[in-house]
Amino acid sequence: MTSLYLSVIDPAEGTEALILGKCAPVGDIVREMVTKGGEQTRAPVVERARALSAPRERSVIAKAAADGATRHAELSGLGTGPTRLARDHAMLYFPSGGSTVRIESAGERDRLYRQAVPGFGVYTFILVGAEIERLPETDQARHRELFRLVETYAAAGGEADASPRPDAHVFLIPVDTELVGVPLFNQVAAGLSDRMRLQLIKDLRSRSQASLAARMEKGAGPFLVAGIEPDLLPDGSDAYRLVADLSGMGIEHMYAVVDAFDRGISPELGGRPESLAAIRDRLEDVVPKGGDQASGGGAATADPVWLFMLGGTDEARAGAAIGRFVLGVAAIFKNEPPSA
Repeated sequence: MTSLYLSVIDPAEGTEALILGKCAPVGDIVREMVTKGGEQTRAPVVERARALSAPRERSVIAKAAADGATRHAELSGLGTGPTRLARDHAMLYFPSGGSTVRIESAGERDRLYRQAVPGFGVYTFILVGAEIERLPETDQARHRELFRLVETYAAAGGEADASPRPDAHVFLIPVDTELVGVPLFNQVAAGLSDRMRLQLIKDLRSRSQASLAARMEKGAGPFLVAGIEPDLLPDGSDAYRLVADLSGMGIEHMYAVVDAFDRGISPELGGRPESLAAIRDRLEDVVPKGGDQASGGGAATADPVWLFMLGGTDEARAGAAIGRFVLGVAAIFKNEPPSA
């Protein structure tokens, strides 16, 4: 209906007709009219809405108009970061091995991260830091670079089989379905990401992981949470997960982080906790021992401990070592160099 009014009559007159017709609450009408028409319609829409509404509605109208202008910019590809105005959510999949990017939607938001598509070997959920829009530019730049690399390199194949495989790793990112086509960082649904992060914090505290929970609550992020189940919050006290806290890390390390996760998984390790330990081993080489994590050559701003293995660290490390040894021996008998 708003599209009809914007195409044939003045935005103020369209706003008046919708309000007098009681088509929706005044805030919804203002937000939708400004979303469709952009900043140039904001003043006349607000003026007419105020003239037709009670004084108590003024703050509602002002916020709705601001949200509408922001949404118009986001839909036009002019957003500056993750959105908080998503109406429909989805989970974006970036599998390794050149598989096609997948978007999965669900009627219930929780199903997007509690019941992901089964069949992959490792699932890594990417979560943004709290109040990301208020973070310093250095922290936002780190997020932006991580998502750029995932979008550019993790989805580079494009023509391969899109079916889940146990030897494939997959990045999962909560997004706004209406923003498909804009840069990945701007597609991120910050509200859903926050919901996932807060539920994970609650889960960690219930498992006596208060220190890690505090990091995820206060850290700038981003946070990468990997597991072998299609569920951010798997049941069971022995559920294996690998958490990488990238807070304070320099953007020059983001490529190595994405590469460490995005490599294919050895078939022998697919769906097993040893695959997480193998990823952790790669990540331990991202920042040289004793080196700064922060960019610019200054003092490191990130904690030197940034990797956390949950659910049997020692056993997983030993299993990963054994798995790599077995693969190396097999490669020797095949007269081939062992894979990295």
